[in-house]
Amino acid sequence: MAENGVIKKLTPAERSFYTAADVRVIMDVSRDTAYRMIRSLRSELIAEGKPD
Repeated sequence: MAENGVIKKLTPAERSFYTAADVRVIMDVSRDTAYRMIRSLRSELIAEGKPD
């Protein structure tokens, strides 16, 4: 049975993406900078026609 609407919590090894917290640790930047980097990369992908 799902707990709080979550069927299964993915482990970092099972994810195919990085969270802002992951980017923050990997790049040693602030939370705001991590979000800014993610927004910038996402905008580039959208401009290239990559799907969401």
